[in-house]
Amino acid sequence: MVVAACQEVQTKSTVIVLQRDPESLSDVSPALVEDARSYAEDYGVSLDEAIGILAQQEAIGALGDELESGESATFGGLWIQHEPDYRVVAAFTRDGEETIRPYLKGASVSGIVEVRQVEKSLVELRRAREEAETMVKELGFNFGSGLDIPNNIVQLYLTAAKIEELEISLKNAGLTLPNRVQLVASAPARPA
Repeated sequence: MVVAACQEVQTKSTVIVLQRDPESLSDVSPALVEDARSYAEDYGVSLDEAIGILAQQEAIGALGDELESGESATFGGLWIQHEPDYRVVAAFTRDGEETIRPYLKGASVSGIVEVRQVEKSLVELRRAREEAETMVKELGFNFGSGLDIPNNIVQLYLTAAKIEELEISLKNAGLTLPNRVQLVASAPARPA
């Protein structure tokens, strides 16, 4: 199976609206303001909204850490969705609404969290990645790998030609990649 990775590039013109006086930004770090300007331009929101969004990143990271350590059996990952609406998505294999409720009490991000159900926990995805990496290395292939948390899959990156070779090698060895592992065609590396 070959999955081609491509991305449509869209351009848009954005006017950044500053809703506060520049002097009132003195309580915000210059680095955050600069990042917020870029975010506001990229997503078409005001500078104030962008600052508010980026200021939540620490709380979002802490929530993800708590869920990963406290709910590892069912936690499928946490990510920020920027479009079409800004929100934090927490994924679980089951009972997500009930599971996350105690973690959101008093949390500054509680109003923007959406719960979704996924097939595999983050622990299971990591295990599948390790198993797939070991299998493919033993067959002598060079590759890259990653977790696609929003799609709840493991991705192994090889050139299209190497994917075909790998599929033949797997078949000849009587091996099957773990469930939720995809082979993704990538461009060949350029020599240094």
